[in-house]
Amino acid sequence: MKKKLMIIMLAAAMILPTAACKKKPEETGTPISSEEFRALMVDWFKEDIASDYVDLHFTLEHPEKYGITDVKVSLGEIERSDESKNQIRERTEKLKSFSRAELTEDQLITLDSLLAYYQSTLDWDAIENDYSFAFTPNSGANNNLTTIFTEFVPRNEQEVRDLIELVKDSKRYVADCITYTMDQFDQGIVQTEGVIELVIEQVKRFISKTEDNEVIRIFNENVEELGLSNAAEYKAQMRDAVLNYLIPAYHDILAMYEQIRGSGKAKGAMANYGQEGKRFYELLFRDKSSSSTSVSEWEKTLKKTINNLVKQEIAFARKNYDAYISWIDDDYNYGMDDAYEIFTALKQKLVADFPMYPEVDYTISYLDPSVTSENIAAYYLVAPYDNMNYNVVKANPAYSENDPNGYVVTLSHEGYPGHLYQNTYYFTTHPDSEIRYLLGFIGYSEGWAMYVENYAMGYFSPDDKIAYLDQLDNQLNYYLEAYLDILIHYEGYSVSQLADELDDMGFNRDAAAMIYDMLLGDPAVFVPYALGMYQMLDLQKTAQDKLGKNYSAVEFNKVLLDTGETTFEILGEQVDRYIKSHK
Repeated sequence: MKKKLMIIMLAAAMILPTAACKKKPEETGTPISSEEFRALMVDWFKEDIASDYVDLHFTLEHPEKYGITDVKVSLGEIERSDESKNQIRERTEKLKSFSRAELTEDQLITLDSLLAYYQSTLDWDAIENDYSFAFTPNSGANNNLTTIFTEFVPRNEQEVRDLIELVKDSKRYVADCITYTMDQFDQGIVQTEGVIELVIEQVKRFISKTEDNEVIRIFNENVEELGLSNAAEYKAQMRDAVLNYLIPAYHDILAMYEQIRGSGKAKGAMANYGQEGKRFYELLFRDKSSSSTSVSEWEKTLKKTINNLVKQEIAFARKNYDAYISWIDDDYNYGMDDAYEIFTALKQKLVADFPMYPEVDYTISYLDPSVTSENIAAYYLVAPYDNMNYNVVKANPAYSENDPNGYVVTLSHEGYPGHLYQNTYYFTTHPDSEIRYLLGFIGYSEGWAMYVENYAMGYFSPDDKIAYLDQLDNQLNYYLEAYLDILIHYEGYSVSQLADELDDMGFNRDAAAMIYDMLLGDPAVFVPYALGMYQMLDLQKTAQDKLGKNYSAVEFNKVLLDTGETTFEILGEQVDRYIKSHK
């Protein structure tokens, strides 16, 4: 893998926003049976999924089985309605009113996870100004729209028509995003010149293709698969939608940025927007880490951990000079480059440390450079709730070609024992968990995927010493990025201050400007990867230390998996129960 710090592969997954944890309700309240709670959760699932056509398509292959029909075909709105906000308040109060006595352990986890998720939403509603941006280098509407359109696989002729309408709706949706961005601009909330240039570069990559645009190409392939007699007519309609709606919408983004460029209004880091900006970052950080631990506490923890890891690497290098030089020179190879071969090898090896995986289907393919960010190595498209056999992994060929060892680790992150395995395991073994499908806790999900990368390195590295260095370096890179993110957005560090901090910690100060621009564009972007991994590893170390010879990797990992996506406070409670029951 690429090493020597600062060279990070961002393996992204299509996951919903995250939430933090609050104190559990008391063991008193309105009686509710397990059956009644189950029925309520199904009702809420149906309400939520029927309110958004795009989410509905990717969540259910057969919505009619839930009585869901005639959902408006639209990309939705960029801001939540007052009706939606009131619904969250009402649900929160309802959940808090329930007695917990008759609920199953899984239902209690669901209840607490919902409370955490909803509380996070309510906290966001209390923010006066929104400092998130509609268009960003890695995760803005400019990226999300192309992902939706290229991953939307029509299952029938009606969905072919629906997808064409969605692409046409991009003109309206992008216009709303532009209005939102210009409103921010009028309030003095604007991206820096460097970030704007990165967004412009991504937009230009996408519109560089017209007749051969990826949205058109993939749509045509999918229509052919359906074998429709009027396929040519639909292909012509999609061509028109892309050329006359989608691409012009992206030109509108460029035109908007021409107005913003050079305004001198940009303040950059969240800290530069005063207390409101810092509060925004605190909420963002809490959601991204799936943890209620404060930013200040994480800052201290990360700095201490980074310094300890650097000392470990130095101590290792002095004691194992030859192995260290071999690792630095990167003169070893995991010996695999075919994605399906890698998946097979990972599945064979993971059973020594993880519960048996469910047998599901999957496909792996490459992304076209025009529809991906250079910072995204791969992503996993979560299988629909009612079809765990539809699993899609997309990889960025720029990474797989230049970093074959990193490609193996990336596929472990996205596939086995990473996102694909974690999702299909949970929803296969917990079949009555529809509402949990809609709750995203990205600190948990990315933390799990980063945590299992350590296993993959151990599986394929030529010896234990190389594996140790790969694991140490991976942790060090991500922890450092998260730490620097805090310094920029919470402490308000300038580029020169960041360079001084890097220098003081023993890193290359010349990387400061590059890192600064990257982290300004997507605040807290590395936090779920870094702090999710940190917390997973910390839970593992706690279990190993307390259980000693009674520790079982399979049993411990089963606890993490069976808890499902949630906050680390809730997950920690489940690990504590596991430890107490196995002493």
